[in-house]
Amino acid sequence: MRKSKKGLRRRVILAVVLGVLALALVAVIVWKKSRMQEKEPEFSGTAKTYLNLQTDGWLTVCVWQLDGGPVSCGLLPGKYRYWSDADTRDGLEMGLRAGVTPEEMKRILATYDVPKDRILVVSWTNPASSTFYCPLGERLEEIREMLLKDK
Repeated sequence: MRKSKKGLRRRVILAVVLGVLALALVAVIVWKKSRMQEKEPEFSGTAKTYLNLQTDGWLTVCVWQLDGGPVSCGLLPGKYRYWSDADTRDGLEMGLRAGVTPEEMKRILATYDVPKDRILVVSWTNPASSTFYCPLGERLEEIREMLLKDK
């Protein structure tokens, strides 16, 4: 009778220890998962349209500001220095998308494995719009520096 009580007690202790270890493991996994989610940036719906573009090793960030509005950015795959060089389809498609803030564009650029010397930042005017676009002037250089600072 004594042996069976000892064996039962050992099994109960073992079960409790294993239960505590399992709970601790679950807690660690949940904690790690929540930490990973904190590190993953959340992107707006518009920003998601600029993710995973097929590039030829170059990206072109288009920057614009409508009269009285905030500065906005868009992204085209490839190297476009002048809009006459740009594929018309890409340029028109760009005009149909809403822009994102420069801060969100910086996070988008961080998802690409493209070195900063292969990312062009250009002032852009929607070719299909009659809306007045403000010239960016020296602000374009400031925006370029901000976008590519940590790249």
